[in-house]
Amino acid sequence: MTSSLMYAQSNGKVENAVKTAESLLEKAAKSKQDPYLSLLDWRNTPTEGLNSSRAQRLFGRRTKTLLSTSNHLLKPKIPKEVEDKLTLKQAKQAM
Repeated sequence: MTSSLMYAQSNGKVENAVKTAESLLEKAAKSKQDPYLSLLDWRNTPTEGLNSSRAQRLFGRRTKTLLSTSNHLLKPKIPKEVEDKLTLKQAKQAM
């Protein structure tokens, strides 16, 4: 469902994300730390109820941070249906 751009209350999830990002940037500026690292950590934090982070849903894998991470967690996991669609598309293009 679409909503008006001028009526911010109709899209609370986005407004909350903007408020969180602004807060992170302000805190990073006050502590004189890199704001991009703050945003990276926020994107890698799992979302409540989904058991995956924003970065995992976007890239299909975790992103590299300053914390040590196992190499197998950094490799993308491609769902089976996506792989099937890709091979079907390649077969159509070959014909």
